[in-house]
Amino acid sequence: MALVCANLSSDNIADFTDPITAHLATACRLYEAEYGEFPTIEKLARLNLTGLMNGMLAQGERQSKPFCRDLVLLPGSVLLFEFEGEAVHSSVVKRCDVLVGYDQTTVFRSRGVVHGYSAHNTSELLWDRVGRTVSTGITHSASGEPVTRDRYAQLFLVREADARVFFRAALAANDEHDG
Repeated sequence: MALVCANLSSDNIADFTDPITAHLATACRLYEAEYGEFPTIEKLARLNLTGLMNGMLAQGERQSKPFCRDLVLLPGSVLLFEFEGEAVHSSVVKRCDVLVGYDQTTVFRSRGVVHGYSAHNTSELLWDRVGRTVSTGITHSASGEPVTRDRYAQLFLVREADARVFFRAALAANDEHDG
């Protein structure tokens, strides 16, 4: 199953655990895409999700803001937001200009849903002045306007095939370690 076909907003993740983090949702979708079924909590509970996403950073291609258009990405890819060497957020590219995921409350102009699913156009990313990084410190005022803090992340795009290979290897290594 292609990653873009995984049931990104399905209710089954809502029953999975609390809170639902961006990395957990991305891992669930990678599992579903790779194995054709939604994972059990036991299958993913032993994974270090931050470590998994940090490891995937090396597979990624750094993204910058295009000169005269919005960022266009390869559907099915995983987009990682890297800050000081750590993947602080992850999303799945649903369409070339739409990112979907969970807990996307600090990376887009419009509000995401705390521990919930949301979809955002890439035009909602708040780039720095030179277009190299995006804010990951967005909060919203009482009127709903985005307010940024000085916390900017680099974006890394991991193609679906690479993300799935890395994920499958991490699961296999985890299963071997656990016996």
